[in-house]
Amino acid sequence: MQKRYNVTTAARLTGVHPQTLRYYETIGLIHPRRTVGGVRRYNEWDIQQLCEIRKLISRGVNLEGVRIILELTEENNILRRQIVINRGDSIFTAESSGDVNIEQYTKMSLIKRTKLFRSLYKSRRRSIENPTVLQIEGSK
Repeated sequence: MQKRYNVTTAARLTGVHPQTLRYYETIGLIHPRRTVGGVRRYNEWDIQQLCEIRKLISRGVNLEGVRIILELTEENNILRRQIVINRGDSIFTAESSGDVNIEQYTKMSLIKRTKLFRSLYKSRRRSIENPTVLQIEGSK
């Protein structure tokens, strides 16, 4: 089970004031889970995201710039993941005659790869309006 942290602990771990964490949530930079009672719970991924935000701000990037960088990073990671998944499709080889052969080296169909990609994407995506960074993980 993944660790969950309250606002105070998340603030201590990241060096960000608790009120700043609440503000980041308000403007859509982070999206912590909430308990039934409405208490914010930050997981390891949220903590990593907050550290990245803090690093960007310390380098002089404003909040709008941070948002754009996080969106572009997420998009880049999605594309990289799609490349990894698509690599499982075929191997191209060339013969001395110049003919190109396509050899299947996996039984995973395009539909299966698409479903896998969507499930990986949905599991890490917090919201369509406010994208966040994805971590690249190996496909199974």
